[in-house]
Amino acid sequence: MLVLNKNELVELFKRGLGLSNIDKSKSIAILKNIYSDPLIVNAAIEAAEFIGVELYIVEVIEGTDDVHYKNMIVYNNGQVLNGYNIGQSTLESVDLVFETLESATDGIN
Repeated sequence: MLVLNKNELVELFKRGLGLSNIDKSKSIAILKNIYSDPLIVNAAIEAAEFIGVELYIVEVIEGTDDVHYKNMIVYNNGQVLNGYNIGQSTLESVDLVFETLESATDGIN
């Protein structure tokens, strides 16, 4: 298993954003849940903030089996927006989505 520290992860995310032609004129969303690795989420946020993109964090709230993620919270510039429609429209409108969703059983052998 490859183990990276936060600075290495941030650099990888910056490189990925560059390869995806993402600059400060673009927008991205980080899709996460309670099981998302905080190191990965924070590295993605730091890379996005470094580049200066419009950043949305879309958090899927557990307790729903619905494939459409009816329970979502969207964070943007200190604002909190709730609901499936806002979350779905955010994911559809951004230029790139980083998905960091994990399940409670990910990594369990």
